[in-house]
Amino acid sequence: MLKIIFWGVILIVFSSLAPSCVPAPAPVGPDMSQVESTISVPGAAATVTVPAMPAGATPIDETISAASIDSLEEITLGGVEQWILLQGSDITNPILLVLHGGPGYAIMPLFHECTPGLEDHFTVVNWDQRGAGLSWAPAISIESMTLDQFISDAHQLTAALKDRFNQEKIYLLGHSLGTVFGMLLIDEYPQDYHAFVGVGQVVDIIENEQLGYDFALREAKVSGDTDAIRQLERVGRPDEDGFYLDDSGYEVTASWVGYYGGDLYGKTSTDEIEEFLLSSDIYADDGWRLEKGWEFSQVLFNDETLWHLDFRSQAREVDVPVFFFAGRHDYDTPSELVEGYFYALGAPYKEMVWFEDSAHFPFYEESDRFVDMMVTKVLGGGDASGSRMPDTSFAHGRYHLAGSGFYVISGIITR
Repeated sequence: MLKIIFWGVILIVFSSLAPSCVPAPAPVGPDMSQVESTISVPGAAATVTVPAMPAGATPIDETISAASIDSLEEITLGGVEQWILLQGSDITNPILLVLHGGPGYAIMPLFHECTPGLEDHFTVVNWDQRGAGLSWAPAISIESMTLDQFISDAHQLTAALKDRFNQEKIYLLGHSLGTVFGMLLIDEYPQDYHAFVGVGQVVDIIENEQLGYDFALREAKVSGDTDAIRQLERVGRPDEDGFYLDDSGYEVTASWVGYYGGDLYGKTSTDEIEEFLLSSDIYADDGWRLEKGWEFSQVLFNDETLWHLDFRSQAREVDVPVFFFAGRHDYDTPSELVEGYFYALGAPYKEMVWFEDSAHFPFYEESDRFVDMMVTKVLGGGDASGSRMPDTSFAHGRYHLAGSGFYVISGIITR
């Protein structure tokens, strides 16, 4: 069975340093399982209508106002019960649907803790996809774990959100493998989306694996790590079909990519992320479900359509504005592939934002900048001043945002 490619499951060295975007644990609050599925409206002046909460939904914040939402809800997609977390200070704000990576790497509480500022500008919807996190269930068939089914589930969820919040279009953000779903969604259903943000954008899964291996072996040789060199040379570089000499190669490469900072810049693993997820309020009683989802979801790689995907030939032009947020040190989804694809991609507007102190998780590693770029670039229409996005054709330039610590590659020529 193929192993994790876009994040490392092998925990090599645990870091006790608390991640900057995750606050210290707060005292345990009241048992919210007993809260009624209603939202109290303080004061008679409130005029905003709160969209109906489905049966079984759980408000997770008793202080929610008439115009805000903080709700963990179950929804049926493709005949399977799945879970979404909706959070925002004003339900009239645009919807941002977040597609997690993995496969199976559900991050509901992580994205919320790292980017709470987004909830002042968007209604953020985190979705535990089919077979992942709270959406894992033993009854889910392996046969349903296909790329087409995931796209169908996401399309159905998009339609439900548009209808519930009375919005013609929504914003879409994908992380890691979620960027595959995102690109395919905007390619097939451009009328549904204002813009797409690819964070750790996948371009070509096989070449992605090869470049990750090259990085790990190069770093091992530079550091003189004979153990890493021995393990990597034993499994060999992936061939043109993405296969190693030994199936353990996927785990071996993922672990050493993580060890040399290709997942989290300056860190040796993603332990701190998994530890946070497993201890979070949302997954605390369902950690076993989260772990089951990590393992079960790997069957998605058995889909040949996904395994042989290459967006450079399969999605050369889209009709939706595209933003690529890339960590300079990312070797889970090597940024050199993303940059090459960016230059080749045709879109009404495109922009590539570099995060110089990040690898695969810029929303976690540089959370403040991530929120700032989401608001000023994506919501602001591609102009850091917050003005609306111009109608553009395609050209390329590179410039540094003063004092920002990262570069922006932009394809803007105003007609």
